[in-house]
Amino acid sequence: MRAVALELKHELIGLAGVVERNVYLTRRYIYWDLAFFVWTVANTLTIVFIAKGIEASGGNIDVDRATTTLLIGAVVWAYLGIIFEFLTETVAWERWEGTIEYTFMAPISRLTHLLGQAAFAMLYGILHTSIILAILALFFQLDLSQANVAGMLLIVVTGSMSFVGLGMFAAVIWNGVQISLTARSHFGRLLAMGVTLNFFLYIMINGLMVMGLIPVVGIPMPLVSYGGTAMMTVMIGFGLLMGVHVHRQVTVPSHSSGMI
Repeated sequence: MRAVALELKHELIGLAGVVERNVYLTRRYIYWDLAFFVWTVANTLTIVFIAKGIEASGGNIDVDRATTTLLIGAVVWAYLGIIFEFLTETVAWERWEGTIEYTFMAPISRLTHLLGQAAFAMLYGILHTSIILAILALFFQLDLSQANVAGMLLIVVTGSMSFVGLGMFAAVIWNGVQISLTARSHFGRLLAMGVTLNFFLYIMINGLMVMGLIPVVGIPMPLVSYGGTAMMTVMIGFGLLMGVHVHRQVTVPSHSSGMI
């Protein structure tokens, strides 16, 4: 029991370290963040002012209700966009910074690393979105005195967990495409893109089935659905992707009779 507690403490310290690392990186590129923040505010205002524009053009709508609906949608979308962006760019950001070796060699599990990234994304998204909401309140005279802030935060954090998963899936797909583009051999490019496309189709078809948009068929959700065969297939695909990446500089001789 004591060993488990020590291991849990070690992982929590590692998770806090991942969050702290992202704080320092955000401070390092604060001007880029400010530019993105200004763009987000302008984009959100443009969406919310649609209701005012409809009224000005002679439309007969409930302006207050339409304004509130557009405001909530724009703010929530801005928050989810931040989470999605942080998680999809996790590996790309580390490669750009040249710190990917330190991340993967750190004495923490990969799960702790991803949870740390997700925790920072949610904290940063909540702070970012709260400031946007405060600015919008100045433009539209919003009365937030009766707002259930605690309930709102609980719903937003709970709902954002799905975007955390989608962000991780998107990160895998993005890196698969990058591996395909950087491979020098035609065979490597086709293999990497085929594995990545197969992974994408698994996610897309399973998601559409869950939403009831297409008939239910036996397509699993990669890394989530129960089934040893599906997991083994996905892991083999990842192994092929890693092999293409490791041997990306190797060229395969072309043959006049084949497509390779």
